Amino acid sequence: MSSALPVRAFRRVACGAVCVLGLCLWATGAFAQSSDELAALQSRAEAGESAAQFALGTRYLNGEGVAADNFEALRWFTLAADQDNANAQYNIAVMYLNGLGVIRDEAEALEWFLKAANNGDRQSQFTLGVVMFNGRMGAPQNTAEAYRWFTLAGAGGHQSAAANAVLIQELLPPAEVERVQREVQQWIEEFNSQQAGSPSP
Repeated sequence: MSSALPVRAFRRVACGAVCVLGLCLWATGAFAQSSDELAALQSRAEAGESAAQFALGTRYLNGEGVAADNFEALRWFTLAADQDNANAQYNIAVMYLNGLGVIRDEAEALEWFLKAANNGDRQSQFTLGVVMFNGRMGAPQNTAEAYRWFTLAGAGGHQSAAANAVLIQELLPPAEVERVQREVQQWIEEFNSQQAGSPSP
């Protein structure tokens, strides 16, 4: 089981990522090509549209049609994150973890990873599994919590998390495994119920 935080390659596609010191920032690949499109994106972001705020933050992070500005990227990511945009929450976590546009702060990064994970972000769930298993970022080592996060991410299709969950399961008493699996099932049911009741973005 790898203890390293995951690295993903940057691709200019809808679910690309910008890799920063061991973790990656989610990036939208649908960058506007004209000043009119940028103005429309800015207008939607200023009107409070979470997806537009995230896209604008990504543009500032990458310098796509605007001057690269980590502080401005963080501002837009924060506005989107405050509306429970999990990708923005994940990006903020990575920024704090790596001191990108902010003072490096592992405790703050951990809080943002937790927010994103609780909003269903599989990479954040996987990262928390790594953190808890190894006792990193100021968190105490907790095998049961690591198993919970790996199991949750694995249930959502994260293959490395699923593999890690299988390995960690052998380290826990059967009763603890059953307890964690019940908690994960309950979390999934509650999350799916919330998503079903949420309006489309």
